[in-house]
Amino acid sequence: SAVRMQGWPSRRGAAGRPLGAPQLATPVGSSPLALHQNLEAQETTLREQMELQRQLSDQLQAQQQQQAELQLVVQGRRHGEPHPGDEAAASKMAALQQLKAKLQTDLREHLRMQHDLLTTLRDLSAPMHTPAASTTA
Repeated sequence: SAVRMQGWPSRRGAAGRPLGAPQLATPVGSSPLALHQNLEAQETTLREQMELQRQLSDQLQAQQQQQAELQLVVQGRRHGEPHPGDEAAASKMAALQQLKAKLQTDLREHLRMQHDLLTTLRDLSAPMHTPAASTTA
């Protein structure tokens, strides 16, 4: 799958919601319908995140193979004479290092955001009644 080199592709629709996120028919409130719709939206979003993570895993495996091949090429050149184009290759390697640093920063931010969202969802989905509250009669 293609990834834009300058950053993450925009995944938002015209209404500012992430693409694929279902639009709620009624405003979020405390009605059973609103709760059901929100839970459906949460499920859809989590399934999309799982699919994106599967795609990322596939892409990372391909990149791992490419890096192993690159490592063999670089090691072979270190022991030989300089080749024409080595300066261009060094420049390209520096650009890749900059992209890697940006990607690492973005991934850390996204992982932190995902962790916070999943923690909040876990807390919200915890049983509403504690054992002490349910024993009062």
